[in-house]
Order: sequence, then structure tokens, then C-alpha cells
Amino acid sequence: MRSAIIGICGWVVAAGAAEVEVRVRLQDYASVPAVWLTTAKAVATGILENARVSVLWLDCSPSLARRDTLCSIPPGPLDLQLRILSEEMAKRTHRSRQSMGSAMVSGRFPSIASVFYHRAVELEAGKPCARAEILGGILAHEIGHLLLAENSHSGTGVLRAQWGDEDLRMIARGRLWFTPEQAGRMASRVTERMHAAQ
Repeated sequence: MRSAIIGICGWVVAAGAAEVEVRVRLQDYASVPAVWLTTAKAVATGILENARVSVLWLDCSPSLARRDTLCSIPPGPLDLQLRILSEEMAKRTHRSRQSMGSAMVSGRFPSIASVFYHRAVELEAGKPCARAEILGGILAHEIGHLLLAENSHSGTGVLRAQWGDEDLRMIARGRLWFTPEQAGRMASRVTERMHAAQ
């Protein structure tokens, strides 16, 4: 059975059967409003499910009074740690002004990435999409780097280094994806993680 998730920009996700699943331990240090964060996760989920990767989101923010119980379990190969940083925190990473985030790609199974919330705010200004959808795209972008185990960007799709107006229009229409080749490699890498976790 397929379900649809509709975002505040009219974003529609048709959720199908993904081949592989990862757990994302999300830590929000930018105090993103809950309704925007919910939409952002739905958008990221849709982008990843289009690449046949399913996501289980765990709310692991230190400020939460009731964090998901799985947050206290030691992470394994299928666990990714994604931090949403404020602009002040992002400055300390010494990334370029145009960076949307940062993935620490090292070791066999990279697992830590940061997303810069202020970039979603900046990209939203005067564009045909809301920051929640843009934030969701950035979440998927950084998860893609971790799952592909590489920092390289592509000329098209969600893994472009910088998004222009056309990319933002694609996000607004729910059409900014990983390339088929990237999707295939991600599924293969997650399968490796699954075997390592057994």
C-alpha cells in the first residue's frame, strides 16, 4: 500500500517499498519549529525512498525531555548521526559561506554529518519553496554523502554542491532526486552496512 505525504509547498511523496533501511539519529541544535522539522523529515524520507533507501528517524536532541529510547543504544553500522546546526555553530566548522552542511566521510561506514539551518533560511528568501522543504533536501543531501561514503558532488540532482533557482523549483515540485547511479550505489552500500550489523 502506498501513502502520500503533502508538505507546505505542495510536496508529495509517494512512499513505496524501500530495499534497505538506515536509522538517523537527529540532533536539532538550531531550534527548528516542530512542524517544519516534521515536514523536512518527510521530504528527506521521500527523496531517499525514491533511491530505495528507507529511513527510521530518531529524535536525539539533547534538549528533548523525552528522547527516543534507541538514542541511548551504542550506534552500529546502520546508524547515522545528523546534527542541525545554528548559524553560529556552523561558522565554527570553517566551511565556505555557500556550504549547506558537512559530512565527515572517513572509515568504512561514515556516520556523522551536519546540516546548516541558516542556509535553508537564506535559500528560501524570495524562492518558490518553503524552508522546511529546502531543509529536507539538505538533510537528504548530507545523508547521501554518508551512504555513498564520498564527499563528491554531482552536476545534477540533490547532490549538486550548490542549488540554484531551478533546483529549488524542483524541490518545490518534489522532483529533486539522487541520480539512478547514485541510488544504486547507496542501496549497495547500505546492504554492506546491514551485513556488517549482523
